[in-house]
Amino acid sequence: MASSKLNFFFYSLGIAVSGILSFLMIPLVVQLCGKEIYGVYSIVFNTLSIVAMFCYAWIGQSYIRFYSQQKNQLDIVSERLLRKSLLVGFCFFVPLSILLTSASIGELIFFMPSFFLFGYYCYYLLVFQAKQKAVLIMICEIIRTAINILVALTLLKFFGNKHSIEILAVALFFSYLLPLMILIYKNKLNKVELDNKSVQAITKQIVQFGIPIALFLSGSLALSVNDRFIISYLINKESAGTYAAIYDVMNKGVIAVFSPILMTFYPVIAKLYNEKKEEEAFLKIKKLLMLEVCLMAVGFVLLIFVCPYLLKIVFKQEASPQLFQITYLIFIGVCLWQIAMLVHKRLELKSQTKYMAIAVFIAFLVNATANYLFLKISNNLMIPAITTIAGSVVYIILVKVFSQKNFFEQ
Repeated sequence: MASSKLNFFFYSLGIAVSGILSFLMIPLVVQLCGKEIYGVYSIVFNTLSIVAMFCYAWIGQSYIRFYSQQKNQLDIVSERLLRKSLLVGFCFFVPLSILLTSASIGELIFFMPSFFLFGYYCYYLLVFQAKQKAVLIMICEIIRTAINILVALTLLKFFGNKHSIEILAVALFFSYLLPLMILIYKNKLNKVELDNKSVQAITKQIVQFGIPIALFLSGSLALSVNDRFIISYLINKESAGTYAAIYDVMNKGVIAVFSPILMTFYPVIAKLYNEKKEEEAFLKIKKLLMLEVCLMAVGFVLLIFVCPYLLKIVFKQEASPQLFQITYLIFIGVCLWQIAMLVHKRLELKSQTKYMAIAVFIAFLVNATANYLFLKISNNLMIPAITTIAGSVVYIILVKVFSQKNFFEQ
């Protein structure tokens, strides 16, 4: 328990510091480059994140789930799969970024190296999460965020905002480069010989568990960012930038509070389940769910008091009452999504991850369809805020249905 408390403290500290720095960067980019530039950057980065997440997440999440069983063998097979997965993913990232974003080919070239760095970096974070190296993760996340801000501000000071997108892309590249080098250095492996039969067995285990997880994670990211794509298309880039800024501030704040819980206790829960202590694992999930619901309630009350000051910092002007309402709704939606990450752990532990992928795909369809149809009728940013809640609720309901004991027997 002492180890879990320490890990929770370091995860919280790392996420809090990097979260504060990320929060500071949002208003700085908005004010120095404009809402439109932030909107374009946000869409390009999220396109990169969705594709790269599909490439690394199925391997990294499998690593956490099976680390206590496989260890060094899992390291070797996982890294081989990651290299191949990112190369395939890059072939999709390039045409998708050209089709889905308004950035020029010249601007997009600057983001391409970051695709690989992002994938490797996020994979190694999951590796060290499985190994419960919270201090190392904390240090790397703080370094990453600090470099991103410092490089962006330094380049903007020297070159101005004429090449804002390129500058933000370069800052993104360097922000992942140094911490990734630290993680690779720290991930020292014991050399083990693997025969073809062992490689095939581990690969099959990772694929069966991980591919649905990758579909889920990419779907969940698409669920959370499709609104800014649709706003940009149906309204304008400035509105997309405004909405994206509010969403990103709320999302980063909520993640800063909720994410350490999952990062600390999921490896513990997975270990209990692997040791055949199923009831103990499920009881821990229930306790954590109660904690997150309480945190959501407390956070909402605090938000009511700080919201006027928060939005003034982001936009450097008094916000309208409607922006307050949008902020409250987004907060509820992103909190529910974090709660959903615990709700579906029963499916994850039972390796029924395909049902998570099905549920998130349905939730995404509901969310994106509602955004498109209603935004086409009315250019009101309240609509995507409401559908953010709806998407989370649909996913939670579906997961609860799929998690019923007799569901898989039907």
